[in-house]
Amino acid sequence: MKRVFIKNARLLSQGVELRPTTISVENGRIVSLGDAEPQAGAEVLDLGGKYLSPGFTDIQLNGGIRKFFSQTPDAETLAEMTEGCLKHATPYYQPTLVTALPETIFEAIEAVREAMKTDPHILGMHLEGPFLNPVRRGAHTLEYIRIPDDELLDKLIEKGKGVISLITVAPEQFTDAQIKKLIASGIQVSVGHSEICYDGAKDAFDKGIRIVTHLYNAMSAFEPRKPGLVGAALDDDRVYGPIILDGAHCHPAQARVAYRAKGERLILITDAAVLGREMDELDFEGFHAKLTPDGFYYNRDGKLAGSAIDMPEAIKNAMSYLNITLAEAVAMATDRPAKAVGRDKQIGQLTVGYPAFFSVFTDEVTDAKSLCFYPEKSI
Repeated sequence: MKRVFIKNARLLSQGVELRPTTISVENGRIVSLGDAEPQAGAEVLDLGGKYLSPGFTDIQLNGGIRKFFSQTPDAETLAEMTEGCLKHATPYYQPTLVTALPETIFEAIEAVREAMKTDPHILGMHLEGPFLNPVRRGAHTLEYIRIPDDELLDKLIEKGKGVISLITVAPEQFTDAQIKKLIASGIQVSVGHSEICYDGAKDAFDKGIRIVTHLYNAMSAFEPRKPGLVGAALDDDRVYGPIILDGAHCHPAQARVAYRAKGERLILITDAAVLGREMDELDFEGFHAKLTPDGFYYNRDGKLAGSAIDMPEAIKNAMSYLNITLAEAVAMATDRPAKAVGRDKQIGQLTVGYPAFFSVFTDEVTDAKSLCFYPEKSI
């Protein structure tokens, strides 16, 4: 494959703007940064002073443009999710399956397994449930939530190997042996949709859990003398806090508190129901989400049912809410989530040898586009 020489680019990586303004790509990989001139025969791409960063990464995405993964967990939905992510400048994502029946979970696992063979944009599947606390279920279907049993847990670990990259659970629903088994399985475990107390959450973190699901939402709150899961997550320097900055899931002041507490471990997610606000309503098997005139998804109980933002919107909101630079806001959507899910040795940096999946944008950010160069034997 011919080398591509990208010039006049403002390169953002790991929270800073790099000094080079050129980057060279060959066979889907970064091969050099800072070349003065293109290699003989290279295709030249002039970005005209636009920013170029590693591809934005969303570790919690529920749907594509008009398809919701939990409703139709199949190859067609995954293809549309990839299409939607690329359209919204997010070349890496984890399709998320919300609480479902076991047969639906296993159907989703096999769909993701097949898709990952040819689709390099999918990092693995985020299984959000079914082992949640009903008290903190949010928009999840109550009838599908269940107490962990060893048979189902063992089957999930076996079937999910290499596919389930993240599972959200309420640890208080597990026995000590069960939670240790799940952590030891190699599947990354996140605490969410949980009523766990501060001490219980700290115990879960001591056992090896290093991330929570949508900080502030669907978790025991920070109260006087009862810090809850929110307090435990903010208090523990080992723990990543994914946050939804859409103006509805948390107040900007809460976001600033989280930023001061978590620093580089505060990361952006969208938790988008679908991308682009093209679906007015989702309604199936007890799950309901309706788009309101002000651009948010709520269910019939008045609870938020996923967000409606994309990652460029989240980055722009991070700059506004947190009063941080564009470079740091981009880091919250690139190298930091890559670290949070243990993929920082493969993605999230403008470094020689890393994949050439980029996001390109101006100061406006919301005009961001994907720029992806694939290996010769990839899609």
